[in-house]
Amino acid sequence: MASSGIQVQNNTATTGLTAFATGGATSATLLTGRINVVSTCATAADSVILAAGQSQGSEVIVRNSGAAACAVFPNTGATINGGTATTGSVSVTNAKGAIFYQVGTDGLTWVTGALAA
Repeated sequence: MASSGIQVQNNTATTGLTAFATGGATSATLLTGRINVVSTCATAADSVILAAGQSQGSEVIVRNSGAAACAVFPNTGATINGGTATTGSVSVTNAKGAIFYQVGTDGLTWVTGALAA
């Protein structure tokens, strides 16, 4: 049987995450699961960062259960919707989520879409 080219992704969930206080990409909390639940985000722009080395077609889900919107940054050298770690991040409001899709063949290009509450 010929290969379909579809890669089955590990469906690990990481819960109880705390977004890095004061924000920024440099010390942002690393998202290690396919599904990531941020439980603590006390101040707007506290931050998390996507892991490097994701293959094309990978999805990372971020659910923010914190009190404020958290900032999701791309990994070093990568982009989310064209914004880099220094030129932009994606805000995930509290009680909401977002799915990040890896569309680049080099693992560096992400696009995102919002999820309902």
